[in-house]
Amino acid sequence: MDDLAERFARAERQGLIDIVRTHADMPMSELLALVETGRIGRLLGSLTLAECQSGRADEDAIESHDKAKLRADYDGRILDALRETDEPLSPAQVCKLVGGSAHEARVALQRLAAAKKVTRVWMSGGHGYQAQ
Repeated sequence: MDDLAERFARAERQGLIDIVRTHADMPMSELLALVETGRIGRLLGSLTLAECQSGRADEDAIESHDKAKLRADYDGRILDALRETDEPLSPAQVCKLVGGSAHEARVALQRLAAAKKVTRVWMSGGHGYQAQ
């Protein structure tokens, strides 16, 4: 990661730590709900208790937020979820199983279908996807 990108990643991580520390009375259930959605949720979910306690971002925890890698990881989790079931899953069901937003799940399923890794099938009430 180049120096500028690393500085931005560190600042973003430090900002989240500062926000968490100023909301110390927030119930864990609310924090967990935030972790389940979007890119900021994924970053929030990567914070450690030690970082939140010390108030400082861990230099070793700062990693590149390479979009291609994040997509590949998310797509892999979707494929795993589809392989674990015998029935096609709707985008909403996939979203509940692997997290992320409904939009992220739909886009990932379309990307996987275009790559011929999943098949789109018609179900009652809409369409679903199953692993190839």
